[in-house]
Amino acid sequence: MSGFLYHVLNPRQVSVYLYLTMLAGESGICHPTAKQIRTDLRLASLSIVFGAITVLVRNGFLLRERRQVLELNSRRNVYQRPSCEF
Repeated sequence: MSGFLYHVLNPRQVSVYLYLTMLAGESGICHPTAKQIRTDLRLASLSIVFGAITVLVRNGFLLRERRQVLELNSRRNVYQRPSCEF
């Protein structure tokens, strides 16, 4: 599968995808901030994070939805791995 990913995504996009997938775990859902992603992956800027997420959503690797995260009492982007039917 990694060979396929590198035909569709660049290495930065793959690293963001793998990071979000690992955070999502079995639930398939996670909600890190762009700043947290940038810091954890040691990326140079937030625009790299936003660009990578945009490509991942556009190509169907992730679903992104803005919603209330109750445990944090704030609204955030929530990322989810799409089901196989998607």
